[in-house]
Amino acid sequence: MEQSFIYDLTCLIYQQVSATPSGTVRVDLRYAQYFLTQHRESTVFVKQQGNQFLVISYDEAEALINHLLINWGIGRDAQSNQASRSQSNLEFRMKYRGLWSPDMDTFYSMPFRDRFNYLLNQDFTEIFGAEFGWIRKTPHVFKIWYSLLAGLSRHLALFLLRAGQFIGVLLQTGSLSDACRIVSARRRATEYLLDRIVKDTGRRYLYIYTAYNRDFPFDALGDIHRAARLQCFIFIHDLTHIYYPEYFLPVDYQQRIELMKRLLALKPDVIANSRETRKYIERFATEHHLDTGRLVEIHIGVEPCFLDHRNIPAAKKDVNYFVVIATIEPRKNHLMLLNLWREVAQMRLLDPVPHLYLVGKRGWENENVVDMMERSKPLQGLVHEVANLDDSRLISLLKGARALLYPTFSEGWGMPVVESLALGIPVICSDIPELKESGQGIPDYIHPIDGKRWMETIIDYCQADSALRNAQLQRIPRFEAPTWDRHFQQFSRELYSDEAGGGTA
Repeated sequence: MEQSFIYDLTCLIYQQVSATPSGTVRVDLRYAQYFLTQHRESTVFVKQQGNQFLVISYDEAEALINHLLINWGIGRDAQSNQASRSQSNLEFRMKYRGLWSPDMDTFYSMPFRDRFNYLLNQDFTEIFGAEFGWIRKTPHVFKIWYSLLAGLSRHLALFLLRAGQFIGVLLQTGSLSDACRIVSARRRATEYLLDRIVKDTGRRYLYIYTAYNRDFPFDALGDIHRAARLQCFIFIHDLTHIYYPEYFLPVDYQQRIELMKRLLALKPDVIANSRETRKYIERFATEHHLDTGRLVEIHIGVEPCFLDHRNIPAAKKDVNYFVVIATIEPRKNHLMLLNLWREVAQMRLLDPVPHLYLVGKRGWENENVVDMMERSKPLQGLVHEVANLDDSRLISLLKGARALLYPTFSEGWGMPVVESLALGIPVICSDIPELKESGQGIPDYIHPIDGKRWMETIIDYCQADSALRNAQLQRIPRFEAPTWDRHFQQFSRELYSDEAGGGTA
């Protein structure tokens, strides 16, 4: 029986407005690229649209994937990025009008409280595009009213979205015609996957879903399963939302559990990004009396530019500094580091006091961290918030650092640890199983709440003849960085394994 792959581009389509990708989105993009290049003729690209799948043409899918690889600067050096970055994301969305149309059905399937909190706590440029940057300059009460009205009614939401786009594009480009084009974007042709499948039910379909940060399309897959043979291949990055809910926005915790139960009840083939993530999936299945189906672990690949970085110079060689790479949210434990830095600065425990670079977007429930960054006088000029770095600029910053600091409370894998070690840069990180696995035992591991030892280790690392740092530099050559080539070699074996396809939707 012939097999066709269904690759879901929904997350990439909506995340294309972000200046840089999250770790899960980066994995999604690499998988989309793999199916585009290795299984083009047998892959159908789709977007979730309500309870159906909208077919995305090969031309649209290829344009989107290539645009994101270039626009996000993934795996490329600075020179090639500048040479290739020929169009902005706004220009791309105007060219492919209608590809990024909002999915109101999915948004309004959430309770009002979740809709309101989602809009209120997100940077609008990250969910709607850079043209919404003008909202940052308005009083916060304006965003509260915007989120409230958009959360109440889909008609109001659509009007406010189009109005915000119109104002933003007009302010950015000064072109009334461009502003009108962006708000009048519509797809020229609409084809639904189910209509295609019912015309060819003799195939076997495999649905691939790697972006486990959106609702799962149970209804759409159920319709396909009733028409043809269907199985699912799911990539799960972590279960921190379930086992560490205190670090996330207050949403329906039970709803998340029910979603995972319903997902595992399909008995899909599941890829876990680490041994620890696999253990959490098995634990969840045991607690809820479910079978996991086929469950394999495949480590995420590091981008090639982290392995061949000779053309990227180190930044700021003449000053001691450390780097943190993480979304600014409670789970990542920035607050501990900021308190430590304030004490070092106030007590003059080091002279000069090292600088601290926080690389990452602002997440949720981070008011204490933001207050310290903006209002703590001892931290002024020492702590630098940096966002939207592409790979080449991130590599440059890391290569000049004394170490990467990663005091997280929980992880699924911990890619910043892998990237830093691949560059030959030491890492000081939390003593948790996930980072023991990804770091292969090479970093200096400290309990995330052992502030005294974190301070002592950082002070030691600032010394020119640091014993701890030199010892880790001796261990780093043993590090074996996972690559995307090996990842997809293993994935391909699993894809065509005789055991694959045990579950259906």
